[in-house]
Amino acid sequence: DFVILHQGGFKHAVSPLGTSLTKEQALLLRRYTEEVILAFDADAAGEKAALRGIDLLVEEGFRVRVARLPSGVDPDEVVCASGADSMRRYLDTALSMFDFLVECARKRFNCGDPEGRISAVQFMLPTIAKAPGSMRKAEYVRMLSQCFDIDEQALRSELAKAETYRVVADTIRPKNRVKAVNGAERVVCALVLDDPRRAEAFSCSCALEDIQ
Repeated sequence: DFVILHQGGFKHAVSPLGTSLTKEQALLLRRYTEEVILAFDADAAGEKAALRGIDLLVEEGFRVRVARLPSGVDPDEVVCASGADSMRRYLDTALSMFDFLVECARKRFNCGDPEGRISAVQFMLPTIAKAPGSMRKAEYVRMLSQCFDIDEQALRSELAKAETYRVVADTIRPKNRVKAVNGAERVVCALVLDDPRRAEAFSCSCALEDIQ
């Protein structure tokens, strides 16, 4: 895919080697650009890779879009079968991160009933919680409210919980290895998720890894 895209004139194409986009690769990309278009294969594995890539890239401050290729077709096959202009059209019409998440959520859940809409929102909120900037998050919440007909204030409350969970998870995860969460840490996480205002009290009184 990488070689064929370059031969087709897409000189800013890079490959994460399969679908294993890493944080280190995201940091390297950040030196050169602020926007990334993901063009993974149009299958279940490619969609999963795109979702993981969005989480990584959004957290590093990228604007992310996702090119929707035809089902069962790789990027190199688009160029070889239909030419570079065809691939360029897919890139030009790539979905925004938000619209791609909505599309994935609607495929996974029955958004015609309240429980399905709640599940769809819960599917999207962890990624939105990673987005930098309060204004960007506020706009995503407004759009979520309109898309799924859910009260905006309720969404803001759930987003606060998702943000707190992310902070707590980062706190209990050492830099170079993942540590198993013990019983006491689970209790702390549950208390903070129940009321995000408790996070500051816990952070002031002790480090989570010190709780025994």
